[in-house]
Amino acid sequence: MMPIPFPAVSRTSRRRGSRSFILLSLLLVMPSVRAAGFDVDRVLGLLAAEPKGRVAYVETRRLALLDAPLVSRGELIYSPPDRLERHALEPREESAILEGDTLTLIRDGRTRTLALSDYPQIAPLIDSLRAVLAGDRERIERGYRLLLAGTIDAWMLDLMPKDPGLPSSLRRIHLVGSRGHLERVDMIQTNGDLSSMQIGEPLP
Repeated sequence: MMPIPFPAVSRTSRRRGSRSFILLSLLLVMPSVRAAGFDVDRVLGLLAAEPKGRVAYVETRRLALLDAPLVSRGELIYSPPDRLERHALEPREESAILEGDTLTLIRDGRTRTLALSDYPQIAPLIDSLRAVLAGDRERIERGYRLLLAGTIDAWMLDLMPKDPGLPSSLRRIHLVGSRGHLERVDMIQTNGDLSSMQIGEPLP
């Protein structure tokens, strides 16, 4: 077989080729440089370091049985390590306060106290959200696999149940944020129902 001839390359062409090779090499390396330090531990660390307090939220629930979504508004309060409060202001006032294993529900002036451990189908879900806010990866991974995508300034973290039976209807938890700020929490059910909570900036 005859060898395939290559055209002669001038010194100028070689210099241009060298510059092109260097630029191409830099372009290939730059994504790795940008991604350095972006992993689950970094995101959870930033969440844990974020100042805690009150934030406004808007929750939209889309249920297969309803023609229109249900929208509620209120405030969330997280006090490390394990106190999480949800105070709905619209369309009606009601509160849910979780501290340790104790869940307190307040509605229409009546208070009801429950033990979270008595509800094994929702306990892992609520505890995982507290663990995310605390940046506790070990606790999250007891019940969920973690899948991270995006960048440190615009990340998406999926919590995939390891045991589909706990809770039985949950397909995944989809979290969206930027650095240490959690911006949205989506609860996606196996039947297609969706609860999406938009979280605002800290309130004074």
